[in-house]
Amino acid sequence: MLTRKQIVEIITLVHADGGYKIRPEKIDIWFEALEHLDFEIAMTAAKYARTVKFYGEPKLQDFIFCLDKCTKPKELDISADQAFNAIVDGIRKYSYHHDAELIASLPDVVAQAAKTFGIKEIRMSENISVCRGQFTRCFESIKAQHEKHHLEKLTLPPSLNKAIEDLRSKNREDILQLANHLAQTLPEVA
Repeated sequence: MLTRKQIVEIITLVHADGGYKIRPEKIDIWFEALEHLDFEIAMTAAKYARTVKFYGEPKLQDFIFCLDKCTKPKELDISADQAFNAIVDGIRKYSYHHDAELIASLPDVVAQAAKTFGIKEIRMSENISVCRGQFTRCFESIKAQHEKHHLEKLTLPPSLNKAIEDLRSKNREDILQLANHLAQTLPEVA
């Protein structure tokens, strides 16, 4: 948990090269957004931010970009081609009847993409370059979801995460109630 004093230290470090004035409103905004972070992680991101060129005064979003770069899991640094090649190598290694072992040997994001796309489709493909292109779209979509989840988990305060989850569950309940109501009021379609 960061204190206001530590937030001021981080903002000062990020803004040191530009000679920008640190306003009290900025401290309040950064504190509200970052108070849940560990000081060492935030300080590492601040040091990284000093090496990045910003256009104008560094903003909270710029710092969050640096924070993401410093804490992103290695499995999210894999490209779609690397993921596809890992699956193809795994198919060669584990042959036809050992898909569970193949999935277990892959990083989580690659394993999810392999399950979603289908190992059988890759194995049975007659045109591997078309298959690679289709897998790339699938993998990039899943990787983007993982990156978004990582960033939300990292940057959103726990209270805001809980509020968002409460809204999502309430929306699910409302949708289910509406679906049940429509199912009861609409005549059956033969």
